[in-house]
Amino acid sequence: MTLHTIFQHLRKNNPGEYRLFLGCNTFAILLISSFLAVLTSPLVQSVLPEGGDSRKQVYIIFAAALLGCFLFTIYSSSLFLRYKSRETGILTAMGLPRKTYMRSLSRELLSLLALCAVCGTAAGQLLSFIVWLCFLPLVKQSTGAAFSISARGLLYTLLFVILIAVSLFIQANLFMKRSNVIEIIQEQHRSEPLKKTVTPGYLLSGCILLVSGLFLALCLSPLSLRLFHRSLGSLPSVFFLPAFLGIYRILVYSISCHKKGARPQHYYNHIISYNMMKFLGSQMVRSMCIITLLLFCGLFGAFYVPTLMTGLNNFNAQNPEDVSFFYPADSGELTKEEIYHIAGDFGVTITAYHELTFLNLIGSSVDRDYDDQGYLIETYMEKSGYMQFLSESAYNAYTGEAVRVQPGTYLLLTHPDAAETIWAHFDDLDQITDLNGNAHPVSFAGTLVCHQLVVGRGSDTQARYVLSDSDYAMLSEGAADKNKTKQVLFQTADAENSYAFAKELYRAFSERASSEMLVLGNYDPYQHEQARSQGKEYGYDRTVTLYPEQPERDFDWKYAPYFKILEQKISFVRHAVFFLLFLYVAIICLAAAVIIAYTRGLTLGQSERLVFRDLSQLGANTAFLRGCLSSQLRRLFLLPSVIGILSAYLFDFFVMYTNDGHIASAEAMALAINGSICLIAALLLAAAYGYSVKKACRAAGC
Repeated sequence: MTLHTIFQHLRKNNPGEYRLFLGCNTFAILLISSFLAVLTSPLVQSVLPEGGDSRKQVYIIFAAALLGCFLFTIYSSSLFLRYKSRETGILTAMGLPRKTYMRSLSRELLSLLALCAVCGTAAGQLLSFIVWLCFLPLVKQSTGAAFSISARGLLYTLLFVILIAVSLFIQANLFMKRSNVIEIIQEQHRSEPLKKTVTPGYLLSGCILLVSGLFLALCLSPLSLRLFHRSLGSLPSVFFLPAFLGIYRILVYSISCHKKGARPQHYYNHIISYNMMKFLGSQMVRSMCIITLLLFCGLFGAFYVPTLMTGLNNFNAQNPEDVSFFYPADSGELTKEEIYHIAGDFGVTITAYHELTFLNLIGSSVDRDYDDQGYLIETYMEKSGYMQFLSESAYNAYTGEAVRVQPGTYLLLTHPDAAETIWAHFDDLDQITDLNGNAHPVSFAGTLVCHQLVVGRGSDTQARYVLSDSDYAMLSEGAADKNKTKQVLFQTADAENSYAFAKELYRAFSERASSEMLVLGNYDPYQHEQARSQGKEYGYDRTVTLYPEQPERDFDWKYAPYFKILEQKISFVRHAVFFLLFLYVAIICLAAAVIIAYTRGLTLGQSERLVFRDLSQLGANTAFLRGCLSSQLRRLFLLPSVIGILSAYLFDFFVMYTNDGHIASAEAMALAINGSICLIAALLLAAAYGYSVKKACRAAGC
């Protein structure tokens, strides 16, 4: 009988351990392969902005998922080698050379891993294809491109498999280098107790490290900017390490510290399960750390969708107009008669029609940027770029208000949730240059909340102001249509049934757009001219391609019209790729966390089978044994769930708050929805806990 035959008999008689090894590694490769297939596809790479926050977030979450899956494979490999320890020790004691056994073991491990790689990669590609089939109609509408699998994804999957193989063979070599045969034989039953002696102070320090680490990592840089006008760059990110150390300390305390306290009988009732957890403490803490990390990443990815959608919905809710678009007054765009004619063709009744004329003049501003040392520097610019100005009488006629602006002052048009930031202050404008090149000093007199009149970010060259009638008349003297911007705003009697009309009006507006309108959102003609006169490249000098028949397409256009019904119907389509990507990574991370917790619970039941048999012989009934096991599994599921969910929610809150120093109404709504997602995740983990208890009890023989 050859050694290969012996291994075949062992596989046949012990299928459970082999299934566990194959299942864990195949699952890890499946997750990584499927996500890489989506992430590295040309379509996704073209949609994710280069150097943008969304790209960075996806990569960070994927790196965490990659780390979690890799550690999961290490854990499954260590379990498999522990199972192989008994046969290894016996064969070695019978005189089989270690090198001979190692060669046979290596061949077996390589064949098993190859099977995992083939099945996991194939299943991963199939999964990604199925997901894309579900999203493809939306993605094709929003981007006009079809999905294709990138060879880079397969290459990176192969590198991940190689990494697993290297770690597996390193573990096997370290395992075989042990000289004590008895130690090898007993490896399968060796415990890994926590050797730390912890006190309540250890738990307190963990909580402090967790909260302070998250706070400093997210809030230190904004605080430094506000107080000292200096950027700390990526330095605050190091405080995530203390936060992770805090999680580790909390988990260690939960496993190793159990006292009688005020309920000594409760302590004695669970003393066996407490000590059983201590014997496997190191394994338990490692698994709980991985589960916590994956839960955090999964929820962070899941939070992206409601955060974006509530922002879009809030934008529509704050805008009272059904249609709004603006254009250069000399561009020959749609007239009032043409708009009413199109509405009549579709049986749409237009109400509250308004046309406003803004004056385009060069204004001053303050440019803020970091120097080489990270300090925030402010550069005053007498001529920053073109800004738009409206007279107080025109504003009052449109809104029905009675606003009065003192000569020499201005009011800034803002969103309801607008707030000053370190980059833009409300009073940055202090000088207006008229059409003859004469400078007129002005001062800030306050803000006017009028959501529908704000364009872009509402600051710098995208700012709009209201002037007194006398100042507006003086500055507009001699102004031609080329110095003006016209905005059309109106409502419809039955907005819900105006979708076809909105699509036709979008098509007509896009087709009539002049060449000077085909510019990016941040384009400014004055800044373009200045850059050209200085021989510099202007970053926003690019012609925009319009898609009159496809309002679903998402692209940057300065004169993009607003149609409320279109935004309500197609906002999800426009962001389909981002939704797909973040939902995908969320599902992967959450699924990995559940599977790892379930696998750990199953192996816990298998490892304690002999202990439970002894307890049963000593008189312990089935209910007591199940209570011991469920108590351990409860900690395995409960603590990582609580810590992971709370950490993700606090992280989301800090991110929203530090963006602009307050929580906007849309962000408050997103936090409420994200809280519901946390509840759903908790219920999912509770269901996984119940299922794991049943399977673990069966594995433990109770």
